[in-house]
Amino acid sequence: MSEADLKIGELKRALEKITKKIQVVGNTAVYAEVYLDTTQSQITELKRQHNIKLEKLESQTKRAVKNAKATHKVIDALLAEKKVLHSELVKASHIGKEACEYCGKYYTPAGLPRHKGACPSKPSVKAVDDVESEIAQALIDLEARKIALKKELAASKKPKPKPKPEPIEEPEAEE
Repeated sequence: MSEADLKIGELKRALEKITKKIQVVGNTAVYAEVYLDTTQSQITELKRQHNIKLEKLESQTKRAVKNAKATHKVIDALLAEKKVLHSELVKASHIGKEACEYCGKYYTPAGLPRHKGACPSKPSVKAVDDVESEIAQALIDLEARKIALKKELAASKKPKPKPKPEPIEEPEAEE
């Protein structure tokens, strides 16, 4: 074989190698495109599923809020009914008893006159209690002032420390 044939054979082999590489790279590019399309369709599907779940959760939240509001209304109505029943129960439990005009507590007809004289909510009894508390506070203040005065007297009776005499410096003798 001639040198030209060898060169042509060598070039043909190089072209075959490049062609194979081009086919491999082309296949890889096709696979990449398919993968990209698949990934994009998966992303689209996941977004759609996400939106469906989000709408479902928002719907559940709205229902829960609506149910909570309805429940609160029912609780308010039941509490109002309970207050009415309680006031009726209080009235029923005090049948035959009379309320004190000062404190509002209920007593039997025989016990009410005895209670009224010593009721702590009675204005005259309150005035006595106020005066007694004022006297007690005044005594506490007086004791505090006595203690402060004793401290001042004790401080004034303490002898003041005498200042120490300063040492006299003797002149140095010259020799």
